[in-house]
Amino acid sequence: MSKPDNITRLLADSSRAGLYHLPAGRRTAVEQGASRAGFRLLTTDLSPCRSKAAALAALGRACAFPEWHGGNLDALLDALCDPDWLPAPGHILLITGLDSLRQAAPDSLAVLQEVFSAACDERRASGQPLWILIDTPATGIDPFPDA
Repeated sequence: MSKPDNITRLLADSSRAGLYHLPAGRRTAVEQGASRAGFRLLTTDLSPCRSKAAALAALGRACAFPEWHGGNLDALLDALCDPDWLPAPGHILLITGLDSLRQAAPDSLAVLQEVFSAACDERRASGQPLWILIDTPATGIDPFPDA
């Protein structure tokens, strides 16, 4: 397992930021690295969500999106791409409970993953890292990189 200092450096590297599967055994090191890097660490559990609308509402609450946030996919993308929504050198969004959404609404999960990837790509280009880390392996989602 990587040393926490290596994880802190990894998290600060916007060129490597993105959507990844985070194994449970690495969560503590990522949380500690985020703290050392001064990142905003946001967490949400989507296990109660059975629809895209419920997932969007839960994400909006977890991310403390502004009241004008529309609660739709475009608004989610816009908010995640805006590094000033919660000022910090970088953001990490830890999402648990995606298996429930995958079972109840697999198409909604696929669309959310597309939005997450697009937001990470845009933020990577801006130089301000956005890491979206999910607790469940998913097709097309790489594991969190080694530091």
